[in-house]
Amino acid sequence: MRTQKRESRFQTAFLKRLRKIPGSWWMKCNDKTTIGLPDIIGFCNGLGFAFELKTKSKIDALQLDTLRKIAKCATVSAVITEDNCKEMLSSLAFFAITEHKRSLIDMQLLGRSSLDNSQASTLRKRRSCKTKKRHASLLSNSKRTLRERAGTR
Repeated sequence: MRTQKRESRFQTAFLKRLRKIPGSWWMKCNDKTTIGLPDIIGFCNGLGFAFELKTKSKIDALQLDTLRKIAKCATVSAVITEDNCKEMLSSLAFFAITEHKRSLIDMQLLGRSSLDNSQASTLRKRRSCKTKKRHASLLSNSKRTLRERAGTR
């Protein structure tokens, strides 16, 4: 019972911090009938996230399987604990801010009359490639976290 209250407080505090990140949307999944759903689902600058929050309890097999399925859909899924929550929040905030700055710079560059269509197209392709690499890096880190959590189970 105490673990549930502690985990609930942790979820509420983590969700409040997530909602402060610019360019993001987050929701807490409160489905009591479907077992295995992540605690929090959200988006940040076009990238999807699914988080299972844990305090003292361990992740069960169904939750782990659901997170693995979500990760296969090019969405970042991770188990968030009290130990790694600050690191994840700072990574998400950095990701949101840098993506926002990049989009502002792109809009400024694309708005210039000296930039023709081919230059604008090249710029968009370069930005898209860098974004995909960054997303792949976040995805591989979340998969590593899932493997580590599965090993400690």
